[in-house]
Amino acid sequence: METAERVAYADQNAVAEYKRAITADLDVNNLVNAMGEESTIFKLGERLVPMLKMRLQNGAPIYISINEAGSNYRHLDALVGKSVKIAVTTFDKTGTFDENGRPEYIALGSIRQAEFVIGGILYSEYQKALEGIEENKTDVKEENNSNPIQSSFTDEIREGVVSEVIDTPRLQMIFIDYRGMAIPMYANQFAYMTYTQPLSNLVNIGDNIRFKISSITKINYEDMDSVKEDIANHRQTPKGLRYLIRTTSLPFRENPEGRVKRLQKSQSSFIAHVVRYDPIRGILVEIAPGWWIKGVLPASSNYKPSINDEIAHTPVTVRINNLDYTTRRGRCSILAFPRGVAKSANQRF
Repeated sequence: METAERVAYADQNAVAEYKRAITADLDVNNLVNAMGEESTIFKLGERLVPMLKMRLQNGAPIYISINEAGSNYRHLDALVGKSVKIAVTTFDKTGTFDENGRPEYIALGSIRQAEFVIGGILYSEYQKALEGIEENKTDVKEENNSNPIQSSFTDEIREGVVSEVIDTPRLQMIFIDYRGMAIPMYANQFAYMTYTQPLSNLVNIGDNIRFKISSITKINYEDMDSVKEDIANHRQTPKGLRYLIRTTSLPFRENPEGRVKRLQKSQSSFIAHVVRYDPIRGILVEIAPGWWIKGVLPASSNYKPSINDEIAHTPVTVRINNLDYTTRRGRCSILAFPRGVAKSANQRF
């Protein structure tokens, strides 16, 4: 790490104080904000170590190794330009000296430890709620399945800022900046996902969202499937305890079934999208997330849909004829193609 930036002499005392404080007491007040500046690779002996360079608020540089990068360790690049809470863990003398003959130091930090501290506070609140349920079971009436003590935690409406959106064939999720840490949320807990709208079209970095914490589990990094996979492939990973926080924003979205019932009851005409086309079997349209039903064109229609409409997810105006709410099957009349039929496989609406 000969090329690593040293902590300036004027900043050494402050950075050392950060380290002493968190070493003495794993308290959230002893964590500090740092901004991701550069994702790089350092050579430590014979090992190549992915490293995140960050900048403390006082301007001092600090380095985070991949095994201290916490829950987002697979995506160091995503932390560049982001501000998160960290713990200053190591203040190493380099054996070199500045131009005035004063010893130089490199600061190392940990996002993992900061997540442990912040997650531990949330976990303690969650456990306290669960213990309250056990203590008050005798006071809860049989017909009332909810408990006000539990609701005080899991029903609390929280607000955070989207710090990352991952939308790949293997994984769709977002990260929310909350209390200085990045909390994950799976796409199917962010919204009722629709076949025609990818996650990246539904949410953007910087969006303010409301959410609830549904559960918190204490686990070891080594027990996670993704970590096991990385260990098997000889990649470096975090180790030790982690608080796995499950979140949801679904309470703040319109339930698709409720919307479908409303549209059927009112006999409304509305926009749906073609999701399947077969010249023999006909057309399937998505009227709401998770609801694919048969779309029927009147014999007098001049529209000539094709497989291109399946690929382009062509919008259609429909009216529901009948639905089976158990199987989510039914039929609707296709009244119009408001933007026409797709002309080519590459056309997008």
